[in-house]
Amino acid sequence: MEGGEWWRIITSMFLHIGVLHLALNMLALYFVGTLVERIYGNTRFLLIYFLAGIAGGIASFALNPSIAAGASGALFGLFGALLFFGIKFPKVFFKTMGTNVIFVVILNIVFGFAVQQVDNAAHIGGLIGGFIASWMVMFPKNNVYIQQLIALAVYAFCIFSMLTYGISNDEVQFNERMQIQRIQDLLQEEKYEKVIDISDQTLPFANDFLQNIILSLTCQCPFRIIR
Repeated sequence: MEGGEWWRIITSMFLHIGVLHLALNMLALYFVGTLVERIYGNTRFLLIYFLAGIAGGIASFALNPSIAAGASGALFGLFGALLFFGIKFPKVFFKTMGTNVIFVVILNIVFGFAVQQVDNAAHIGGLIGGFIASWMVMFPKNNVYIQQLIALAVYAFCIFSMLTYGISNDEVQFNERMQIQRIQDLLQEEKYEKVIDISDQTLPFANDFLQNIILSLTCQCPFRIIR
């Protein structure tokens, strides 16, 4: 969402880092998505998927300083939809898929905390977003409008709160390692004024070693702007 490019929250759901990443996500989408679609119907499935993906993308923006891509947030939202089904119909849920769903969710969250490359913020954000989205859309022929309006308000509050937190979270937005990459790209594009602005914003959050790297990159500019 940097530079007002808000659409990246949505488009990141369709980008993947390598063929294996894409294949694993599509395999999960086939098995879990088919089940959720049978329970909620086509239109509700799409709403849950996209609302969960948006929630996961915003959670990633707010909490994860690294570049992230993939459909995992939306996929975890489908697990959130199954958990919502479990709350509404616990007997059916635990007689069929309940134990397996809970085990897979817990396993993936633990794995996400253990492996640095996994965007656990997007996973948990998508899981919660999918749960609330399922509450919003409800089941076919089971509309409870007051509850659905409450769910809509909860979803909007969560999205707004996470977005506000992300914008104000300087330790993530000015993460020095990410900013070094931005500085290198801007130097190649000869956008020197932008380089200096980013450097000034990032230096207070960098440690001594990375401060020296940022300063050395900034010194590659052919001139220094005096304010």
